[in-house]
Amino acid sequence: MRISMGTRKEIAESFRKDCRKASRKEKAALPDEFVKQTGYDGKYAVKLLGKQPKEALLCEKGGAVKIKAEKRKRPANRRGRKKCDEVFAIVLRRVWAFFRHKYGKILCPLLRRQMSFIADWPAFGVTDEMRQKLTCASPATIDRILKKDKPAVRAHYL
Repeated sequence: MRISMGTRKEIAESFRKDCRKASRKEKAALPDEFVKQTGYDGKYAVKLLGKQPKEALLCEKGGAVKIKAEKRKRPANRRGRKKCDEVFAIVLRRVWAFFRHKYGKILCPLLRRQMSFIADWPAFGVTDEMRQKLTCASPATIDRILKKDKPAVRAHYL
């Protein structure tokens, strides 16, 4: 006979409370009993019983206070920081056209090997700062910046 999901959740909550109060030997037997009652797999049962509650009651200054777990927020110093500006994109497009529109995985090693020659040509407009950015750019970053330009180039070659 199948047990409804609501009943399973109630059983899991009662077992979780028992698990917190139980001794070490009793804790070893609780998952087996829980599996028999609910029909869950053993690993899943251990995972469910080990879950921490999302809400907790805390007694503070004579009254009960409900505490809820919050989602972790991304640190403020990691929010939307761009390494590549529009000038970098323009220079990258020039170099990309020179190397016959290669993809990022091919273009990235080419940039690193040929940077001394690229930086010497005034047509590219590569400064020392731009040279550093071009050599440090990953293939994924290169492809992301050139994403808008690729369909036009593909149409040109067809």
